[in-house]
Amino acid sequence: MKTLHIDSEKLWGGGQMQVAGLILHLREWGHQVKLVCRPGSKLEAWAREKGVECIPVEMKSTMSLGSMLALRSVLARERPDVVHLHASRAHVLGSAAARLAGARGVIATRRMNDPVKMFWPNTSAYGKWTTAIVAISSAVRDVLIDCGVDPAKIRLIPSGTDVERFENAKPDPGLRSRLGIEASTPIVCVAATLGRLKGV
Repeated sequence: MKTLHIDSEKLWGGGQMQVAGLILHLREWGHQVKLVCRPGSKLEAWAREKGVECIPVEMKSTMSLGSMLALRSVLARERPDVVHLHASRAHVLGSAAARLAGARGVIATRRMNDPVKMFWPNTSAYGKWTTAIVAISSAVRDVLIDCGVDPAKIRLIPSGTDVERFENAKPDPGLRSRLGIEASTPIVCVAATLGRLKGV
């Protein structure tokens, strides 16, 4: 299967980690994978490092006609079996471009649980321009439904973590002393990206 992923973010966060993991697993399973992302983005640097074919396209605004036409050009040339859109700007630009290019399977993954402003072009990006919308949690699914997205179009696929990559991890002997934690005290942690978007 030939898949093309479009991500519109410049920085690296949880969404980009999920895109990266998905791309690596699809490639490992024998699928052809290409990535369209913004030039100079963290995802572009990651793709080049991992040998993932990367096509840079600027996507500064959801209303950028130039960006949408550039994406349409890429899709018409590549003719993927599945176009997978990651991040809200990619949802709008990528779904419009896919529609104009005659792409068949168009999937948008929604990771944020903030409400979608349901006016055009969002009504089309989360409607007739996409084949399916993946919600990464029931909270995201519920917000999409509350915003007016057709529940039949939504697929719930919860986020996961590849714990196998930690299988051979070595403990850090100096961690407790650096943090001032006694040897008998249990350590519980949460790993997350903290930033302005999350109020930090």
